[in-house]
Amino acid sequence: MGVVADKLVDGSAYKTSKWKFSSLHFLMFLTLLAVFAFAFILAFEFSYDKIINSRFFTLNEIAVYGNKHVSTSIILDATELRTIMSINSVYSIMPHIIEKRIKSQFSYLENVKVKRIVDRDKIRGIYGLLVITVKEREPVALIPCREDSGSFMVVDNNGILLEELKGDVRFTGPYLNMPVIIGVDEVVLKNRKDEIPEVDTALEVISRARVSIPELFNQISYIDSREPEDIKLYLQNPGLSSRTELKIRLAKDRIKEGLEDVLPVVKKIRLDRKEVEYIDLRFPGAVYCMDVEKPDNAVINQMTGKSGTESHIR
Repeated sequence: MGVVADKLVDGSAYKTSKWKFSSLHFLMFLTLLAVFAFAFILAFEFSYDKIINSRFFTLNEIAVYGNKHVSTSIILDATELRTIMSINSVYSIMPHIIEKRIKSQFSYLENVKVKRIVDRDKIRGIYGLLVITVKEREPVALIPCREDSGSFMVVDNNGILLEELKGDVRFTGPYLNMPVIIGVDEVVLKNRKDEIPEVDTALEVISRARVSIPELFNQISYIDSREPEDIKLYLQNPGLSSRTELKIRLAKDRIKEGLEDVLPVVKKIRLDRKEVEYIDLRFPGAVYCMDVEKPDNAVINQMTGKSGTESHIR
């Protein structure tokens, strides 16, 4: 029994010694971990300025491409990168953050793409170039403001409100000879959530007129599309001897066909020196022209179209 007891005692002693050895290892590991953590923090503190001003985090120049209506300086201000040479926040120079920041401030911008070029730019020969490429919406029409007489709202081909302009801008800069859509509730347009039929119809007329009658497009002054079956398009200076405005009447289901027949009819009227108040192109196969000299008589004329029938303007 004594021998067994000695072995048990020795075995217990061995197990106890082994446990004490493992605890010591654990304490040493914690100590080394603390030393490494302290060394890392110390190294980071000393190298932070060098890292943050390295080629990867430094911007030397910002280039903007694709803008026409929104100036480069305004876009640069929207980036909120106050100091180009040194950025204090890595978050502030993330491309997707800058893209959202710029796009949220301008209705004119349909798309914004930001790219950081870390390596030396081949063209400019510099490091740290930020390239901003924008795609702008194109203004196609003006809508007069009822509440502020003489001011206009600018819309693109999708009816998106781009900006509000004070004063009559129809004959200045990029808005020269831009068609005006009349009869639109500006409150509805500003709070647009669904389609606005009169706006969408007028924009369709503008889009098709640009293709069908490019010779007359710049003469379009007003479009009234409140009545889809009697859309009124007004031409300024149509080339008639005594009239400064000519009204074209269209139907929504024949916008394309009607516009394709406008030019030959107008040319015929000019050639015959007729005084016409309006040209009605709402019906297939015929043109109704209101003669100014005979206002009570609506003259029915055959269309000059793809069928090759001869036009007779009486």
